[in-house]
Amino acid sequence: MIKDYVAWLDKKETLARYYSLSKEDLSAQKIDLPTLEKEANDMERSLSQRSTDFSQGYSTDKTEFSQIASVLSDQEATVEFIRIQSYDKNFTTDSKYAALILTKGITTPKLVVLDNGNQLETRYAKFYRNAIQQKSADTYSYDQFWARVDPALGGKKILFISRMESTIRSA
Repeated sequence: MIKDYVAWLDKKETLARYYSLSKEDLSAQKIDLPTLEKEANDMERSLSQRSTDFSQGYSTDKTEFSQIASVLSDQEATVEFIRIQSYDKNFTTDSKYAALILTKGITTPKLVVLDNGNQLETRYAKFYRNAIQQKSADTYSYDQFWARVDPALGGKKILFISRMESTIRSA
């Protein structure tokens, strides 16, 4: 069982590397992505059937945003920051951030797009870090990072913040 688990991990790591290749590269290297995905899924299914610990550890329970919104108080909000990196046959240096804001009682998360991702990650982050280290007053960073998000928060006092990364393929 351990050998099968290690083989499954290897297959998943290989797939992760292949996902960054273009269709042309996959074709040139004769890599059949759908077949490899099926093999990995079959291995996972086999492990899940043979081990309840594995199956519980890798189960993908889906949580709807409405479930999260229903447990928030009137003073709470969640903010999911998603880093979006452009991809056009190769990863580009362009990035932006999307903030999905969830509060009690809403039917759809609010979306705020921060188009200046590259500046947020470099110049503005450096300025913010320096302000913290020097313990100096800093309204500039608020303007860069929160000014567009804050109105969608509706004055909430407690924020739960998370971050994820995504890649967008350009046509």
